[in-house]
Amino acid sequence: MKENEIFGKRDAIGISETNSIQIKSKRTSELHFIEQPRQF
Repeated sequence: MKENEIFGKRDAIGISETNSIQIKSKRTSELHFIEQPRQF
């Protein structure tokens, strides 16, 4: 994921190994966060 990336409807991203993230929205949005164990 790169800075200032624009996502559309039903897009998903994986976030790992961080203490915080920042999300900006151009309009009212609904976000769903799902914690999922990952194995490497």
